[in-house]
Amino acid sequence: MKYPLQKLFALGLLSIAALFSANAKDISQQDLVKQMASEHKPLLIDVRTAGEYNKGHIPGAINIAHKEVEDRLSELLSAKNQNIVLYCRSGMRAGVAKRILEKNGFSKLDHLKGDFLAWQESGLPIEKLN
Repeated sequence: MKYPLQKLFALGLLSIAALFSANAKDISQQDLVKQMASEHKPLLIDVRTAGEYNKGHIPGAINIAHKEVEDRLSELLSAKNQNIVLYCRSGMRAGVAKRILEKNGFSKLDHLKGDFLAWQESGLPIEKLN
């Protein structure tokens, strides 16, 4: 049976989303705010593009675009045993980044529930670089 390219693409996206949601430990915005104020702050990684990050990101987040995670693993090695929270715009790219980190031995990975869109909608603080 032949499938149009659009259907195959949609099935692929759904498969990625299903894998991510099955393996991810979601953390709420409120829990992240509490963790960020604690002595044991998580490493917060925004995996959106640099342009998206510059327009607005969660205070304290570092930016490593999901397509760059594998190439920039050396920057994260010191945080291998630290709690890491990943987010993107809506969840897809954070799932990609999470799988790359898991494959490379990172195990304390969380995903911000609702990602940056939910953070914005909650009226929580945002930093901008431009």
